Amino acid sequence: MKNESKLSRRGLVLRALAAPMLISGCGQKHVATLGLRHIFRVSLPSGESDLSSVVACRVTYRPEGWPLTNTYLRGVFQGHMPFAPVKKVGLLATTFPSGDSLLSEIAHQFDPGASNSKNARLFFDALPGLMDQRTFDVPRQFWPLTVLFTDRSNPLTAHEVFPNPMAQGPGAEINVLRYRVMFTKAAPSVGLDEQLPWLAQVGKEPIGTFAGEYDPRNALADTLYASRFLRVRDV
Repeated sequence: MKNESKLSRRGLVLRALAAPMLISGCGQKHVATLGLRHIFRVSLPSGESDLSSVVACRVTYRPEGWPLTNTYLRGVFQGHMPFAPVKKVGLLATTFPSGDSLLSEIAHQFDPGASNSKNARLFFDALPGLMDQRTFDVPRQFWPLTVLFTDRSNPLTAHEVFPNPMAQGPGAEINVLRYRVMFTKAAPSVGLDEQLPWLAQVGKEPIGTFAGEYDPRNALADTLYASRFLRVRDV
């Protein structure tokens, strides 16, 4: 049943990616569904390493902007962000960034002097040619939280690695050096739910509730949700 569940989730994502990439919606709304590879360069006790994963990404472009926000691009993710076992330390896992902010920043790189609306259109029109061709550097202010679980079976052992510059303890020797993204035709990554099996059992509650009791020594787990690491809804 476990393997069937994983394959079922993977099938949902693959069907989304197999659909026509550019779809004209009603009115002025346009949608593209494609893969987005997240690449983190990290410094570990054993040396520098790249963490990478591919998530399904639904990009929505609206020329007139979303009401009240003046946001022209919206990004919705499905899958999981990069992770890696760290020998004798634990499991390092990155969380999802804001899809809207990330896409707006990528669009801004097309023409830094242009308006947000112009860049959003340039970016959306260029999407087909970006597949596996161009990597975008993400400025530090858009980097998501990076967490180290010293015991992958216990969410209460979560320690903040980034953006905490004063990190001490188990994650003190780990540092995030760079974050890049690339649009890709590659299939979405799988495997985080096997490394952190409790993710699928937490539901919509903070991950700290899985342990059954509050631990004042690590309040971070009570501010994190499973959806920060794993999203299984079809995009």
